[in-house]
Amino acid sequence: VEVTPDQRVVRKAEDGRIVATTYFGSGQIEHRKNPAHLTESKERNCTIEDCLADKREITLEEMQNILRQHREGGPVCRHESTGVMTVFSWIALPQTLEFYFCPGLPCQGTYEKYGL
Repeated sequence: VEVTPDQRVVRKAEDGRIVATTYFGSGQIEHRKNPAHLTESKERNCTIEDCLADKREITLEEMQNILRQHREGGPVCRHESTGVMTVFSWIALPQTLEFYFCPGLPCQGTYEKYGL
């Protein structure tokens, strides 16, 4: 789900998964007028997509490692050096009705399992 104060868009999974950063991937919601933030969000989204590109399946541990990345040109885990910081990270597994939530920086935290 992509949400702004006046809009909600439900995205459908492509190839069995959805990648979501602070970048609206639906194309139906206009991004806020901050080019630096938009560029950074798009780069983070691309980093995740690149890591998943050749994989049909991915383990929970592999996904957690992707979300902990500090790759140049699109770090997924962001520290406050750019003025924007990762405040939480989560991975949903709808087929098992579970999700894994990490408060704070994923590179410093742990993912806790929750049931739906």
